[in-house]
Amino acid sequence: MLVSQNKTVLIVDDDRMNLKFAEHMLSSTYDVVMANSYEDALDYLSKELPALALLDVHMPGKNGFELLAEIRKIKHCNELPVVFLTADSDRETEVRVFQEGGLDYI
Repeated sequence: MLVSQNKTVLIVDDDRMNLKFAEHMLSSTYDVVMANSYEDALDYLSKELPALALLDVHMPGKNGFELLAEIRKIKHCNELPVVFLTADSDRETEVRVFQEGGLDYI
């Protein structure tokens, strides 16, 4: 099995404080790319393939689930691992994360 050396994590969140916090937590180990909108994330992903994407569930306009559906349409992103970020603690959101194709949620 070929192991990828890609250490890039894409974080998509509309809250700048959340982006900065995630960057602070991850940047000592990973190359962090931040996007604060659905459109910025799709623009980045049209050109690059990170090792992992962290998507906020709740964003203005289109949400993280809608973003994941669009990501899956990008040929080189078919198998991009996605973890959702959410403040929700309800069972419905947890179930939906997995139904929509997320690996996990934080």
